Amino acid sequence: MVITPKQKRKAALSHAMISFRLVAMTLVLTFVFVVSCENEKSLLQSGRKAEMEIKFGRNLAKDGKLVRNGIPVEIKVLLHSPEFNTQDVTGRVAWDFEDPKLDTTFFDSSMQAYAYLYKGLGSSRRETVARLENYAATIEFEISPIEMAKVPGDTFMMGSDYVSADDDERPIHPVALSSFFMSKYEITNIEYFYFLKAMRAQDSIGPPTTTGFYANSGKIIVDDQRLGVLCLETSKSKIKNENLQHNRVDFPDHPVTGVTWWGAYLFARHYGLRLPSEAQWEYACKGKTQHNYPENDSQKLLTHAWYIANSTMPQEVGLQAWNTFKLHDMYGNVYEWCYDRYKFDYYASQSGFVAINPTGPTDVSPFFRIFRGGAYDSKITECRSTDRGSGKDVEAYPNIGFRVVRPQ
Repeated sequence: MVITPKQKRKAALSHAMISFRLVAMTLVLTFVFVVSCENEKSLLQSGRKAEMEIKFGRNLAKDGKLVRNGIPVEIKVLLHSPEFNTQDVTGRVAWDFEDPKLDTTFFDSSMQAYAYLYKGLGSSRRETVARLENYAATIEFEISPIEMAKVPGDTFMMGSDYVSADDDERPIHPVALSSFFMSKYEITNIEYFYFLKAMRAQDSIGPPTTTGFYANSGKIIVDDQRLGVLCLETSKSKIKNENLQHNRVDFPDHPVTGVTWWGAYLFARHYGLRLPSEAQWEYACKGKTQHNYPENDSQKLLTHAWYIANSTMPQEVGLQAWNTFKLHDMYGNVYEWCYDRYKFDYYASQSGFVAINPTGPTDVSPFFRIFRGGAYDSKITECRSTDRGSGKDVEAYPNIGFRVVRPQ
């Protein structure tokens, strides 16, 4: 059979079309495969991802594992996927964290990892990475010796016209505060214990006597040039001299008491913090309200406070309900020292204008300082958010402790 040139051209064209179709189909299949792989990869990347949660575990420093100030951070690494339930993979991850300055330790125990906080000055931010196979979770967290909660700044009305209010709580007057952080709990025995050990290591505290721990003459000078003396009255505190000798703390999670105003002041200064002003304390207690009691109901004290109706001694911090700013024990348990000096008619001098971040009067003797909040032996009216008390700054009291603040 003779094939004409026309037929040859037609056959060649047909083969070319078939080849083109095969190549095109191959390209399409390849593209679909690649896209499919990419989609699968994308699905895996978006569907399975490690998320890190971080929280403080105040009660985790048990069984003698008192490291630094004894407040560990509990870190859990969770792997999420739409195909299976959340998995706790903390015990399988590899940690990428190094900061020798912080003397921070990681260890795995029962699928948990703890990063113990360091005893240092001030606070700082650090980052750690958890790696598992092809996944990594990164979180930035704050290293701080004390667990803090943010209190956003605002203007509030300070004081009270409550029928049972004392005259030194009047008149109500406006106060504007910048944002700040406040310790979520009253400072505990374990926290003050480590402060005392640091002071002893620095030779800032002389030999203990029957009346307490004293600063050596001339060792500690504070802002108004008075010596910081009588940090702790041992006869009124759970921290005794033998605690320091044997490195043991009784009632570690109970609020420290028997601490003078100077002892509280020096503790705060050691960590780059400060005592709350009276205005900061009242605003933080009220939690953006004008209430004298939690939820404006004195009966709510039973679930928010330890006072004469439900307690005969200080209780472990954080057992009662928190307030708007997630602060515990603002009412009851123990009174809390504030920075301000006491003056009976100070509020009268603050009326008629908006006071901005006030820190109390300066035209009175510094020997009497404010304390707030009520205590385990207080009556209902003494646990009000606006109730004011005062005590000598060099005296310790069995029902007065403190908490600390720092600017945002």
